[in-house]
Amino acid sequence: MNRADGYGRPPVRRIGGRGAHLALVGWLLAGTCCAGIWLYAWTDPLGLRDAERWLAARLGGALRGDLILHALAGFLLGAWLAVGCRLFAPRWTLWLPFAITTAVAVADEALQALEPGRTVEFADLAASLAGLALTVPLVWWLARRQRRERE
Repeated sequence: MNRADGYGRPPVRRIGGRGAHLALVGWLLAGTCCAGIWLYAWTDPLGLRDAERWLAARLGGALRGDLILHALAGFLLGAWLAVGCRLFAPRWTLWLPFAITTAVAVADEALQALEPGRTVEFADLAASLAGLALTVPLVWWLARRQRRERE
């Protein structure tokens, strides 16, 4: 058994050298941008109303604009976490991006119950989870790629 972990599994391939630093900086910058948008949405929810109205007008009233924004947020957070797990986690687990994104979506809606003038809508939670579901092909591709690297 000539393996790094002692259980017969192949060793984890990590990014090394300058590439690791650039990957980490890029990943953190993307996360900071997403967090900034989320913070803006929480501190000035009326500021996003124009974007919601614009989206609703482009969709012809078929969907509410905020549902699209919730789906986009669920997708971006899930994808960001999936890429981060793929790049930096020692033993990547498929469920981690889904669990964290689901917890954030539930917490987001639960916190709205405490905020005056805001309401909890299960359609928003469903839209966030639908956006998260769109990350499944990305996670599947990353897992498949990782399996190939181990072989």
